[in-house]
Amino acid sequence: MKPRSRREIPAVNKVLDALGEYGLATASKLPRPLVVDLVRRELSKIRRNGEVQEFGLTVERLRRSLVLLRASRAIAARISRMRSRCSAELKPPRWSTPARQLSF
Repeated sequence: MKPRSRREIPAVNKVLDALGEYGLATASKLPRPLVVDLVRRELSKIRRNGEVQEFGLTVERLRRSLVLLRASRAIAARISRMRSRCSAELKPPRWSTPARQLSF
């Protein structure tokens, strides 16, 4: 099998267009700068390793990475909301007189 040349590595915009078909590159899913950065990093890895895959395989790998990234961000947001709720529930009650004025 003939090794693929670096010219066969897809352009960032071409990959973004293909990912846009899945709806992952839209503002409602993930911020575009985040998606662009991930695509650039993956294409950089391909250039470094010299293992150029078919376009469909590259897009599929990036799609899976974006799905995982989106899921991890959603989980982090839920944990953050839970922590803020718990910290609000754990606040000490407000006393009518400060503790230093109480005498026993």
